[in-house]
Amino acid sequence: MPTLREGFTTGTAAAGASIAALTLLLTGKPPQAVSVPLPPIDNEGCPRTWLVIPIASCAQGVHPSLANQKSPPSAAQASVIAAHACVIKDAGDDPDVTNHAAIYASVLLGEESLGRMSFQDAQEFITLEGGIGIGRATLPGLPIPVGEWAINPAPRRQIRAGLWHCLRSMRPIRCILCVPEGEKIAEKTFNPRLGIVGGISLLGTHGTVKPYSHEAFIATIAEQLAIAYATGERELFFSTGRRSEKALQTLYPTQSVRAFIQVGDHMGASLALARKGSFSHITVGLFFGKLAKIAQGHLATHAHESTLNIEALSALCKTFGICPSDPKSRTARHILEALPSDPNGAAFIRHMVSLAHATMAKESPCPLTVCLFDANGQILCQSDHTR
Repeated sequence: MPTLREGFTTGTAAAGASIAALTLLLTGKPPQAVSVPLPPIDNEGCPRTWLVIPIASCAQGVHPSLANQKSPPSAAQASVIAAHACVIKDAGDDPDVTNHAAIYASVLLGEESLGRMSFQDAQEFITLEGGIGIGRATLPGLPIPVGEWAINPAPRRQIRAGLWHCLRSMRPIRCILCVPEGEKIAEKTFNPRLGIVGGISLLGTHGTVKPYSHEAFIATIAEQLAIAYATGERELFFSTGRRSEKALQTLYPTQSVRAFIQVGDHMGASLALARKGSFSHITVGLFFGKLAKIAQGHLATHAHESTLNIEALSALCKTFGICPSDPKSRTARHILEALPSDPNGAAFIRHMVSLAHATMAKESPCPLTVCLFDANGQILCQSDHTR
């Protein structure tokens, strides 16, 4: 199997564009590529390592989109010069919706001050802003305050470190980031649910993207939990995907959308994250395939992390006097097809829901209810237990 190619985050792309624009201002030459510091960045401004990324374009002046602002930034003063640069986000082999997005940075450089700038000084002298396609936070619970640009703490530190390494002298820098297609891209992300409006977030705790890594998904779950708690939600509704979430929302139509969280294959990690808030109850909605895995003790249900033991499931069917419609059943779906018409099918389903409930209850920080749906989103069984 070929090795999957790693990519880099939106935060790294923004840092690269910022460094390129500043390099043009300092040297008069547009760089073809730049070295970008990768998080974590220590208190002295030293990164974990550096990554060389290509620059798509680099030119004098701010990005044209900024001219449409009510108060466009200007480099007309003799003491201020400006340039902008673009990096094309490369997610490697990861199916990231921001892959190939054009990420721009406009850098306005002020007059030189006396002395050298320490990395601590950079927090004051280097200001970061968002432009078109960068979202703003509107809900509490995120790692950035309400009203701030959706540039997470690690990318903020990364961008400042990159600019600081280029400059070092005490000159004010204003860095304005924009993603022309950002608002459209954001519609395909969890940003609307997280209360981030107007565009994408600039993310990345390590600066690089591992293909099919679960890290970003779990980080999004953590943010949704934090927002739910910060906005007063105490009852949560976990689903394994959009279909099961829709079924849960139909079952509980009066609940706030912020209470519904898609946890995918990360049920165990999500229950653990829920311990950080004093939630009163969790309702889990899922289909039979995921439920069967959890009933067998697997709280990480991705195919790479757990496998459904079909032989054990078939043997359990036989103890209930149930024979699957296909004697060579190899999937949970085949087994489920035999249950509605079997007189013992309902008892078997209740037993499976009970087993899954017991597995999740061990990890849940609060009382728990399990809802099993059929392929049409209709409720098949709901656990009677709360612990």
